[in-house]
Amino acid sequence: MYKVSNLSNQEKGLKIFSGTGIQGSQIQCILPNRFYSFTMRHPLMVVGTADRNLIVFNLQNPLVTFSSNKMNQ
Repeated sequence: MYKVSNLSNQEKGLKIFSGTGIQGSQIQCILPNRFYSFTMRHPLMVVGTADRNLIVFNLQNPLVTFSSNKMNQ
C-alpha cells in the first residue's frame, strides 16, 4: 500500500509512503512544478503537474524518473 502527499505549499515535490516491510519507508521526489493528479498501477506511478508535465516513476526505483512528457494544447 502506498500513500502520496505534497511536500508543502511552497515546495514542488511529493512524498511517497510505503506501508510494506516492518517499518515502511518514505521517499521524496522533487518535481518541476506542483502536482495536481496522480495514478498508480504497481510498479508505475504517473504524476500530472501544474505546468502540464506527465512524469512516470517506477516505484521499484522511485528516485529516478522513468519517463516524462510535456503536454501541448
